[in-house]
Amino acid sequence: AAVLAHRNEVVGDWKDDGQLDWLDSIGVRVLRGHGRLAGPRRVEVVSPEGERHLLAARHAVAICTGSRAVLPELPGLPGARPWTSREATSAQHVPERLVVVGGGVVGAEMATAWQALGSKVTMLVRGGGLLPRMEPFVGEHVAEALRERGADIRDATVTAVVRDGGTGPVTVVLEGGDHVEGDEVLFATGRAPRTEDVGLETVGLEPGSWLEVDDSLRVTGTDWLYAVGDVNHRALLTHQGKYQARIAGAAIAARAEGETLPDAGDWGAHAATADHAA
Repeated sequence: AAVLAHRNEVVGDWKDDGQLDWLDSIGVRVLRGHGRLAGPRRVEVVSPEGERHLLAARHAVAICTGSRAVLPELPGLPGARPWTSREATSAQHVPERLVVVGGGVVGAEMATAWQALGSKVTMLVRGGGLLPRMEPFVGEHVAEALRERGADIRDATVTAVVRDGGTGPVTVVLEGGDHVEGDEVLFATGRAPRTEDVGLETVGLEPGSWLEVDDSLRVTGTDWLYAVGDVNHRALLTHQGKYQARIAGAAIAARAEGETLPDAGDWGAHAATADHAA
């Protein structure tokens, strides 16, 4: 309970009040509402009260809308109230048994965290091991550490059905008939960009798509639009999003001052190369 209470304090109970004074102190205006591109360098914001604001950027617009969890279409899954990364990082209780479907970054990270908090963790991994997008030894070491602490990791498994236990446990049925019970089930089976309704079509881009960028985080084919964080699909990790934000901010400021940025691929304050060159 103390750990979860400390987490709630660190994240400000999922409120952004603590950031508003800082933003105001550096002259940043905050508009709350639904923002959409309305053409090149134009953004329309509709407030919760229905007021419309049309903003015009002199230099750049940055899309930083992140990604969302993708849930597979499985019989019984909606009624089982599955966790995604959002529920797994905000839950207010420690489940006695946690079933994690997926072996990527989110699955491995949440399995580690909840096991440390006392959950009995079972991981169901479709492929041959954890963290398949990284070097093989990384997944092997993480799996070894989890198993040493009591986790049950099952490779090459395919989930077929999820049965809702009502107020009781959830049952995950695998192809072949085996089943696993848990008090909560976390699906960490992929991400999709939050770009369905941000006005991409008004600037010739495909709604719902990942945004391809260069190393300065500028969207391919534009000279004013930037995409930072998960939405560009380069490295879907919090620390990489913060790193990219610093790079994009420096690049936007430099270009606004008329500076010429280094060639693509060069290391420097204006190039996000850590995800592919470090």
